[in-house]
Amino acid sequence: LSVSQITGMSATNRVRIFGNGNILQFNANTTDRHVFRLNGIDYLSVSNLVIRSTASAAGWNLHLMNGSNYNTFDSCLIDYTALTSQTTNAVGICISNSTTSPTSIGAAGYFDTFRNCTIKGRAQAGPYYGITNQGPSGTLTNNTFENNKIEDFYLYGIWGNYCGGTRVIGNRISRPTITAHTTCYGMYFINGSRQETITGNYIFNLRATNPAVTSTTYGIAFATPNTPYGQETRVTNNIISFNHSGTFYGFYSTCGSNIYIENNTVYADYPSSTFNTTYGALHQICTYTNFRSVNNIFYTNRLTSGINYGQRFSTGNSALSNDVKVDGNVYYVTGSTNQNYVVDDNGSTYNTFSAWRNAGGDPKGTSADPNFTNPSNGDFKPRSLDIDDIGVANGITTDFLGLNRNLTAPDPGAYEFTVDVRVVKVELPTTNICQANGYPVKVWIKNNASFPVSNVRVSFKVNEEQRANEIAGVSINPGDSIDYTFNTLAVFSNVGNGQMLKGFVSTKSDTSFQAINVAASPVGSMIVKGSAFAGSFNAGDLISPDIVAHGDKIIYEYTRPDNLTNSQYGSVWRVSSISITTLNGTAINSADTASFIPTSSTNGRVEITPRPGESDSTFRVSIKLRNVISGCDAPEMVRYFFVAPRPNVVYNVANVCLGDKAEFFNSTSISSGQVSYQWDLG
Repeated sequence: LSVSQITGMSATNRVRIFGNGNILQFNANTTDRHVFRLNGIDYLSVSNLVIRSTASAAGWNLHLMNGSNYNTFDSCLIDYTALTSQTTNAVGICISNSTTSPTSIGAAGYFDTFRNCTIKGRAQAGPYYGITNQGPSGTLTNNTFENNKIEDFYLYGIWGNYCGGTRVIGNRISRPTITAHTTCYGMYFINGSRQETITGNYIFNLRATNPAVTSTTYGIAFATPNTPYGQETRVTNNIISFNHSGTFYGFYSTCGSNIYIENNTVYADYPSSTFNTTYGALHQICTYTNFRSVNNIFYTNRLTSGINYGQRFSTGNSALSNDVKVDGNVYYVTGSTNQNYVVDDNGSTYNTFSAWRNAGGDPKGTSADPNFTNPSNGDFKPRSLDIDDIGVANGITTDFLGLNRNLTAPDPGAYEFTVDVRVVKVELPTTNICQANGYPVKVWIKNNASFPVSNVRVSFKVNEEQRANEIAGVSINPGDSIDYTFNTLAVFSNVGNGQMLKGFVSTKSDTSFQAINVAASPVGSMIVKGSAFAGSFNAGDLISPDIVAHGDKIIYEYTRPDNLTNSQYGSVWRVSSISITTLNGTAINSADTASFIPTSSTNGRVEITPRPGESDSTFRVSIKLRNVISGCDAPEMVRYFFVAPRPNVVYNVANVCLGDKAEFFNSTSISSGQVSYQWDLG
C-alpha cells in the first residue's frame, strides 16, 4: 500500500485510519520492499494497525519518503514474525528517501511521530534495523519515537543519519528471543547529530538467548556526529543493562563534541564472563569540545581477563580539560582478574576513585555500590545512601519515570530516589561545655525507608564546620532507630550562647541540631624553653623529646593565655595541675622539681633536676590552666624529655719508665647510647 497527499489535508483536517487490530500484510520483495509506504503525504494519523511482512527475508514494513511530514502512528504492531533469515532489506520503520536503500539521506520525513508501537522479530530472525531515520545534511528532521518496543532486531535497534532534532523517548529496546547473534547496537547515530533528545530509554537483554556469546555490543553509539555548538544533543535518564559476555560499550562516541551524557545508568553484570573488555561507561575518541559526562552511574561487574573501565577517554583531549565536564558520576568497577579502572584518561589510568579525584576528576562523584533495588527485574532504583543527592545541578527536571528531580542536588543515574534515613537527635554528654575541650557526640538514626539500610555514613558539624564523617556499621530495619557515638570528639573554639552542633546523614541536609553554651577556657598558652636549660630543647614529642642528663637542670616556662595578662593570675586564671610522670605513670621524685607562678614581668615556670636513678627514662610534662571564673580548664600542654645517663669513666695507665711505651686501659661504660671521646694530651 502506498499513499500520497490528499487534497485538503492539514494540521486541522487530518486523515485518520483506525486499524482496530486489523492486519495490513504483503509478501515484500526486492522490487517492492514496502508493506505500507507514505510517499509525500502530510497529516496522516494511523492507530492500532498491524503492519506485517509475510516475506522470509525482506520487507520495509513502514516506509516514509519524499517529504512525508507531520504524520502519526500510534499503538501499531510492526510484525516481522515471518522472517527466517537476516538481510539488510528487513526494516521495521524506514524513513529514507530511497526505494532501495534503507539508509539513504534526504528529505524523507519531518515532524513525524511514532508512539506506543511494537516492532517485533522472532527467535529465528529479526529485522536488520528496527528503525532507520534519515534526513538531509544540516537540517533538523524533528521526528519523534516515543514509548515504543523494539524487540528481536538483528543489528540496529535504532539507526539515525543526519537526523537532527530527533526525540527518542521512553523506548524499550531488547532482543529477548532471537538466536542469531552478531555485533549489535541499541542505538546508532552517524553524522549530523544535533539537538537530539535521547531520554528515558531502556536497552536490555540484547543477548538473552546466549549470554556467553563473544560478539561486541553497543548501548548508544555516536559515529562522527559533528554536533555544532549551540545545538547540543542530550542523552539523559537512559538505562543500559547488559548481562552477557563479549566486549561491551555502554556509550560509544567518536569525535563527540557538544554531546551531553547525563543521569544515565549503565549496568554490566556478568560474573561468568572469562574474557573481553568492558567499557562499562564511555569510550571517547578524537578531539572534542563541550562534552559532558555528568551524574551517571557506571556499574561493571564482569569477571574477565580483559579490562573493566568505568569511563575511557582515548586519543583526544583530556577529560580534565576545560572543554570537557566530568562530574557527579558514580563508579562501581570490579570483577577483572587483570585490571579494573575507574577512568582511563588518554592513557593515564586510575584504578581507584580517590586517585581520579586527586587528579582533578569528578569533584562531586564517588565510588560506591548503588545497591540497585532489583536489577534482574529491571528495577535500577538505587538504595545507597552514599550516592543520594550527590549529583551536580544540570537543569534536568524529571527522571526515567517522569518524576520531578531535585534541581539543586539531583541524584545520579536514571532515577531520582530517596533513602529516607535521618538523624533525629544529637546530643553531648553534659551541658557544661568548655572551650577547646573535646566531647563525645551521640546521634540517633531513624530508618524511614521501606527496606533495611546498613553502613550509614553520618557526620556532625560544629558551627557549620564539618568535624566528622564516620560509618555506623550496623543494619537498621525499616522503622527502627539506633544510636551511634562518634569516635571523633566535638571541640568548640568559640565562646558564648548559640554555638551550634548539628548531626546528619552525610549526603543529607542538616537534620538535627542543638544550641550549646560554651564557657571560656584559658587557651593560647604554650610551654617554652626557660632561661636556663642544661640540655637539648627539641620538638618535645615522643619522637624527638627534649634531653637532659641527670644532675642537670632544665626549666620549662608557660606563657600567659590569649587575651589575659600575668597580673590576672589568681583572679582570672591559674594553674590547675602540673604533673611529671614516666610513660607508665610513675611520678618523678617531688624533690627533683620546683614550680613558680607568673609575676607581672615573668612567665610561670617548672624547674626539673633529675637524679641518677631516673636515667634512661622518658618523662611526660603536663601543665593545665584553669579559668577561675568559668571553672573551665584548657586542654593540657604536654612536652616529653629524656633523662640521658652519664658515663661511668674508668680510664687507667700503668706506671712506665721514661722513654717506655705507655698503655692506657679504658673500661668506661654507659647504660644506654654510646660514649664519644676527646683526647687532651697536655
